[in-house]
This record gives sequence, C-alpha cells and structure tokens, in this order.
Amino acid sequence: MTSWRKSLSLLLIIGILFAVTVGSASAQVTSSSPGGETPGSDVAQGEGEEGERGSINFLTPDEPFAEELAPGEGAVLFAFDGTQGDIVTVTATQTSEGFDPFMVLMGPAGQVIAYDDDSGEEIFSSAIKEVTLPVNGSYVVLVSDFSSVDREPAEDSLKGTRTFEVMVTGNKAPIDDPNYSEDSVILFHGSIEVGGVTDGYSSPEEPVYYYFLSATQGDVIDIVIDEADFDTLMILFDRSGVRTHINDDDSDRGGLESAIRGVEIPETGSYLLFVTAYRFYTAVDADTAYTGGTFTLSVSQASK
Repeated sequence: MTSWRKSLSLLLIIGILFAVTVGSASAQVTSSSPGGETPGSDVAQGEGEEGERGSINFLTPDEPFAEELAPGEGAVLFAFDGTQGDIVTVTATQTSEGFDPFMVLMGPAGQVIAYDDDSGEEIFSSAIKEVTLPVNGSYVVLVSDFSSVDREPAEDSLKGTRTFEVMVTGNKAPIDDPNYSEDSVILFHGSIEVGGVTDGYSSPEEPVYYYFLSATQGDVIDIVIDEADFDTLMILFDRSGVRTHINDDDSDRGGLESAIRGVEIPETGSYLLFVTAYRFYTAVDADTAYTGGTFTLSVSQASK
C-alpha cells in the first residue's frame, strides 16, 4: 500500500459508536445506530499518535490519490466527507496495464449510492458520475475489479501489482452539522469483540451492515454467521482498509451462511467487517431482486 497525505484512524468503542481520528488529533463525537436510535450520552473518545491504529485513506476533493493493490489483494477502501445535496463524481483510473477497476460508493449507514465498471474517460476505467449525496456524513468507496468485488479474485489477477488513481469532486464537509469535526468521521455501525454474539440486518435501503471487530494481536478467530434468513456474504478488511478475507458460503456447514475461519490477528485494534449478500451493490438498481434479511453473528477463538 502506498503512503497517504491524510488518513483516517479507526477506533473501536463501546456499543454501537465509533470515532475515526485524522492524523494524531483526538475526537469526541456521538452517533446513532443503523436503525436510527440515539445512544443517549455515550461518547466516543480517541487519542494517540498517528500510526498507533490502522488507517483508511481519506480522499481530498479534486486531488487524485495514487494507490495500488499488491499481489494477493482483491479490494481496498477509501473514505470522504460529504454534505446532503452534494453532487459528486468519483473516478478510479488504472495506471498499470491489465487492471479493470470496479467501484462501489456506500453511505454512512451502509447504503449503496452507486456502482460502476467502465464509465470512465479511459477504456476500462471507472466513474460514478454526478450522484447526489442523501445525508451528511462519511462515505466509503470500495475499489476492486468486476471479477473480485464480491468473491475471491481469480488466481491470475493476483500475480502482479495493480496501480490506479482515485479522485472525488463536488463534495464538501458538513460544517453546519453539530456532529461534524474536521478530526473525526461517523459511520453508523455495530460493534463486536471476540466471544461476542450480535444480531444485524441487510435491506435494499442499507444492504451493507458495518461492524467494528475488536481483537488482540495473536488471536486466531472464527467469524461466523450462526443463522440468517438470506444468503449472506462477509468481507473483512485490515486496519489500512485492504480486504483480507471474503466468504459467501461456509464449506464446513454446507449451507448459505458465511464464515471466515482461522483469522490470525496481526495487530491489536479494530477491524472493519461488512455483512451483506452476494451482488450487494445491485441493491441500488430499480429492478433489483435484492431482499436481504436478518442474521446472527458471532466471533470466537478458533478451535484447534
């Protein structure tokens, strides 16, 4: 992964809250759950020097950000702040041969705002053009390729380093929002730690349920959908936003529930987990058959 000009450091806290600090600044914010419930007086707090926690690259408006997917990496996340009503364009343009970028733009509560494969100015490049942001908050951009966005990448796509540039235009920080701080960002999400069990949902309006998973260096863990009323997909990212694991159907059980087993934790802290469904990005399409449903998620020490 290349270095960043500005970064968002991810910090897990109690309940359904989290703060993200920019650089070495600290943040104190409140948030609400994906269902819109208010967590009372609970406050997220984060402090520490840059580098203590993993960081997702933060996009500065109108500035191209150079990034790469190293051999073995299938997807990576970026983030930016936006204000309700902003009309934004996000582009991903390959700078190495043989890479066909695919982008998904997601909102603060796991909404799919738009996705694109080949609408950019250069052949095979991706562009999400002039979409209107529905709410104030922080937006997540997933960059992959069409063959890897919701599945393990083909082996031949992992052999070389793929380079590209990502850029967002038209967005501005929601400075009139009382929850906004230039040092923090809010996503609505659930939280879970090793030994925990929790319930969540996926819907056409919010197909991606964000979880922050707290784990300790040296842990070897199993992340399991114990039950669900739809065909789940789980995606785990490391602390720099690189996708490390993805699973659709757990081969150990032979059903439609997902499981990511035997994950070795390299660094104590918080890891971002998506719970969703195969082809989740199509939930934004008018003719989609996406339905989603509810699920139960557990995280445990892996059995030996």
